[in-house]
Amino acid sequence: MMVLPLMVPLLLLGAKSWASAAPLESEVLALAVDVLRFRSARTLVAYTCNHYDSVRLSRLLVGERCAWVVLSPAVGTTPLGGSVFTFLHYDCPRNRRLLHVSGQLELVNTSSHWLVWSSGPPEASLPLRLDSDVMWARRQGGGVLLEAVYRVHPSRPLSVRPAGRWSPAAGIVLHRSAIDNGWRLLDGLILGAAGVVVDTPPDRLGERLRVVQDRHLDTNIRFGWDLCDKLSFMFNFSVVLYKTESYGYLTPNGSIDGQAGMLVDGTIDLALSQLMMSHHRLDFIDFTAPSRMWTLKMVFRHPASRALYGTIFRPFSASLWLGAGLVFLLVLVAARLGCWVAAHNPADDSWSAAFLLVSSAISQQGTTLDTERPSWRMVVFLSFSCALLMDTYYTAAIVTSLLLPPPRTINTKADLVHSELAVGMENISYTHEYFEKSSDPVDHLLMTYKVWPRGTRRPNYHSLEAGVRKVATEAFAFTGEDVSLYPLLDRYVTEADKCSLVALDFLKSRSTYMPVRKNSPYRELVTIGLRKLLERGHVARMRSVWHARPPACLRESEFATVELVTLAPAFMLLAAALLLAALLLALELRQAARNRKQSFLGTGQSGHRIEGLVVSAPRISLWKPLPVSAAGPSTEPQLFTYYD
Repeated sequence: MMVLPLMVPLLLLGAKSWASAAPLESEVLALAVDVLRFRSARTLVAYTCNHYDSVRLSRLLVGERCAWVVLSPAVGTTPLGGSVFTFLHYDCPRNRRLLHVSGQLELVNTSSHWLVWSSGPPEASLPLRLDSDVMWARRQGGGVLLEAVYRVHPSRPLSVRPAGRWSPAAGIVLHRSAIDNGWRLLDGLILGAAGVVVDTPPDRLGERLRVVQDRHLDTNIRFGWDLCDKLSFMFNFSVVLYKTESYGYLTPNGSIDGQAGMLVDGTIDLALSQLMMSHHRLDFIDFTAPSRMWTLKMVFRHPASRALYGTIFRPFSASLWLGAGLVFLLVLVAARLGCWVAAHNPADDSWSAAFLLVSSAISQQGTTLDTERPSWRMVVFLSFSCALLMDTYYTAAIVTSLLLPPPRTINTKADLVHSELAVGMENISYTHEYFEKSSDPVDHLLMTYKVWPRGTRRPNYHSLEAGVRKVATEAFAFTGEDVSLYPLLDRYVTEADKCSLVALDFLKSRSTYMPVRKNSPYRELVTIGLRKLLERGHVARMRSVWHARPPACLRESEFATVELVTLAPAFMLLAAALLLAALLLALELRQAARNRKQSFLGTGQSGHRIEGLVVSAPRISLWKPLPVSAAGPSTEPQLFTYYD
């Protein structure tokens, strides 16, 4: 009997809560489940007007085993992401206040997805944004009407566009405009946009940026201005154009200047000069989709090669020449041993005969030395085979080597540091930001010894046109963006010098992005527009219009000729061989004359020369008495000895 007095207050409290908001119908809960599945969400955040509806919705989702349920989290702690979906019952004051507070805190944006159920149309005072993904559901006729709700600008009225319908039998049926996101039009809204302008005059800036003939001047903003034109036509908005001279970098007081600074303080909504992502910029601005590649090149006319006389030795590397010399030295030693063992003629048993064998093998001329020993024949066969293979490769390689252009000796930034070329850079903000503060040792050496040497008042910073003129007339290397350098190089460099132009990658190519304000309502819109332009080929066409190609070398298509100076080493070797042969001949003649003189003097006083013959007579001191039988006259002929 004591339980009944306690239950009466509880029943009265429950009746009060039920009277504040009627329970949701089963069809509304089924609608929430269908939208959850349509969005492929895995987590449902539920804001219902009473605990009873929350329990019903939780049981339905647990029975379907399709999602996790988070019941009525506090504002600011709601999970975000593409896999999270929020359901809100708008017919109670608590949930109305929650939606208004979330909108004022800019939490109803592209990172959250909402389904709002209400018995009436949306209120005109809802603080939504352009990128608010809010689907308003209410009954109309025999089904449920789905409407997309957003606000183009805080000063504009609330936009309500039909998105589709839902029924228990047909499920969700969206309009095609909702699928294509075609309702996200800005209705002629005026946005602020800025870009980096250095070389283009500021008067009639919008018209000047559309002139293709001046595409080498401020190419980045010209490309972005063309993109902005297509986006404004796609989404129906207008642009007020601003100019600045800096892309936006951190200043000593912790703020950001230039284009990025104008985004931070709200002066502009879009930045037309694309930027590279960096960790310090992500704290201040947001980035959309990539649009163009940023490539920094260092261009110069390569100096004439000093190794011109070594062209004839180019087919073989130094190690190969050394290896071939050692092989034929071993063949020479083996041939000398073979001549010593198997020579029939004393003249063949010498180093000269072995050297003639090696020379015959190299020149493919054959040899007169022969023997029946297998070892000798193996040496001759292998030496001639090796020489034949090397001669075949050398003959084929020398033709290609002679027709190739002169070798490049400057292939990296490190080679440029040790070269005789002067180095300069474009006078623009990223030069001061990246290279003066670079931690790369090669960049530091370039800045110390080439760009800003000690003792000079100012660094070698030049305008784009002045730098290219120095490249065309001096031994000078200039750094700048490739799409800006190429048209000027084609204009100022002569046709003969274009073939010696070299473009080194100063930095790796990096993607650039169109930036917007931090947490901007236009970020999703611009990203969708840029991706559509990329998929439909508009960005590729814009690159072909605004990005120039490298200047072509027309001489490469002509017939290649070999000049006499290239073959000079061969004639030098021949002249040196003739001089050496003449010297050896003179030495041999001198030695032969000396041998004849010594032979003549060595005959003694009793020697007689008769018509080139010397008759040998015994010396008196060597005479001895002969026996009687030997005293008679000799009938044998007298012997003569010939001397050379």
